Parts: sequence; structure tokens; C-alpha cells
Amino acid sequence: MLNSSTGQAVGILLPFWSYIPTDRISLKGLLYPVAKVMQEGDLLRFVMLIGQKEDEVPFLGKDFFWQDVSKMYRPNFSCIDLTVKYKGKICNFTGIFANSDGLYVNGKRAGHVEEMRDIFFYWKLGEVWSLLTGDIKPSCGVYRNRRLFVPETEVCLGVLSEKADFPKGYDMKDLARVERLLENAGVFKIPDDISLGDIEQKLSKFSELDKMLGEFAEDDQTFLR
Repeated sequence: MLNSSTGQAVGILLPFWSYIPTDRISLKGLLYPVAKVMQEGDLLRFVMLIGQKEDEVPFLGKDFFWQDVSKMYRPNFSCIDLTVKYKGKICNFTGIFANSDGLYVNGKRAGHVEEMRDIFFYWKLGEVWSLLTGDIKPSCGVYRNRRLFVPETEVCLGVLSEKADFPKGYDMKDLARVERLLENAGVFKIPDDISLGDIEQKLSKFSELDKMLGEFAEDDQTFLR
């Protein structure tokens, strides 16, 4: 892991972490406009991490893959992590929706989570923000009382640019970066017994999985899950 640079280590310590497909897959729902922006600009990675359900409200909308839903859930946290290339440098913008919320730039607090909206619009992701917050209908979420209600919980959702070229050892830099912010917000506890060997094994399987998903893309099928 000291040398790996898959871009897959975001949230890897969370129990619901999963691999992030690249934008060569035909994506549907919320990730469709993300992938389009990614192919045209300097967005390298988009990741959403959603915690456990705390409450639910009746709300007609869409899930993240554009299927109808009649309920939305308030999780104990929602986290959106954007990785971009800005003036030749890789930057991370992280928004945390929780009781203790915040916007973080490269791991340092920069404001309230509402200011993440400006980041989305700057990087041409305004449609995605509006879909998440309910500003346009139908939506994949609704923003109320500084909390984000979403159609699914305990989810790792995202897309990685196929042209992303992370430097050697970037996965180690990513390790626990977001999890530490969540721990500081009081919504997650980083495990005491982290095994770098187990993490490295997970990351080593990414190229094999990406190759398999690429075969689906060649069949011109839409990737759903």
C-alpha cells in the first residue's frame, strides 16, 4: 500500500465501503451527470459515504439509480468527497452533513457544509447538488434543517475518472483521511486494529474488478450496482 495509487482508499475503514467504478462504465441516475463532468474537466473522483439510518420521512423521489422511492432517510452522517486537479495539484473538498457539520479543504475546516454548494457549482456539478438537496424534482435527496435526507443508507457510492493519475503512494495519503473527519464529528470510531495487509489486499483487487466491469461496458450495458 505504500506504493499503490488506485484512488480506492477513500472510506475504506467504513464497514460499508465498496469499490468505485471508473467513468468508462455507462452510469445511471445521480452518477450520470457526474461522469459527464468528469470526462470534460478536472474532476478526478466523486464519492458519497452515507451512515446508518436515524429517521425517515415520506417523500416521493428517486434512489441514486433513478428508481422510484416513497421515503427518504436521515442518516447519522452523509459525507461527499470531491477530488479535483486545481492548478496542477490534487485537492480534496469534503462536506459532512451531521450534527457537527462542516466543509473541509485538504482535511482542514473551511466553513459550513452549505458552502459545499459553491464547490459543486464551481466544478460544474450544480445539477448534482440540486438533485441531492431537492432543489429540482424529482430528486435523490432533500436538505432540511442542515441535514441531508437520502433514499439509501450505509452506502458507498462514487465514480473515478479513468484519466486520474494519482502519484505513487496516494492510497496511503487517503487512508483514514475522511474517517478522521467523521471521528472528529462524533459519528464514527476508527478501529484500533487496522491491518495494512488487509487493506492492501482489497486495493490489489481493484484492477481485476475494473477489467470485469469494462467488459460490461463493451456490451453497452448500463451499470446499476
